[in-house]
Amino acid sequence: MTMAKRDRRETTETRAARVVIVLGRKKKIDIKPFVERVWRARVPLVIINLGFPLTPSQQKVVDAALEAAGTGVIALDAMIAYDARQAVSFLHDGDEIVYAATHAERREVARAQEL
Repeated sequence: MTMAKRDRRETTETRAARVVIVLGRKKKIDIKPFVERVWRARVPLVIINLGFPLTPSQQKVVDAALEAAGTGVIALDAMIAYDARQAVSFLHDGDEIVYAATHAERREVARAQEL
């Protein structure tokens, strides 16, 4: 089986400026694949935690990302969004957004983006 080759222009033009994880209150994710992806792409990782205080699952994700950032492997920006509108204010054009959130949390963020 052979893999299709990508045109060099396609990969540079579609490259995200940052990988942003919108992390909900109850979702648990393994941060390692994201750390590897941003390291290979040489882009920053951003974690937007929905709600305050951080839940234990959110804290585990942030701790793992901070550990990777502490070794100099990746650039990391982690923040807390008190509501969906604040989460949207942290997003930039060109971000690759990954939702690790419930359907309701994702819908709130989508509604805030429309405003």
